[in-house]
Amino acid sequence: MVRFESADVEVSVSYFPPEGQVDLFARLRRRDRYEEFVWSGMVGRASLARLVQLAAKALRGNAEALSGGELYYRRLGEARRRKAEEWTAFYQGKGPQPRGKLPEAR
Repeated sequence: MVRFESADVEVSVSYFPPEGQVDLFARLRRRDRYEEFVWSGMVGRASLARLVQLAAKALRGNAEALSGGELYYRRLGEARRRKAEEWTAFYQGKGPQPRGKLPEAR
């Protein structure tokens, strides 16, 4: 794991060799885990080095995530919580199957 911090934002990049997965998380310091920018990639068609380049490009291309825009992270958190609640309701037999991917686990 590699971790970077500024006064407002903390970024971590992890590599999981058995799965060949690279995960990048960026969030405001000391905030809710739902309020984070998430990027994931799998080694396969792209090498590990290329995945790290892609993760950096995704983060650099998102000025709000890097600058610590509180409204941006709050909106991310609201959307991720809503999606988690939809999936929870589905698996409890209380709602329809949501569209899209499951929320990222941490």
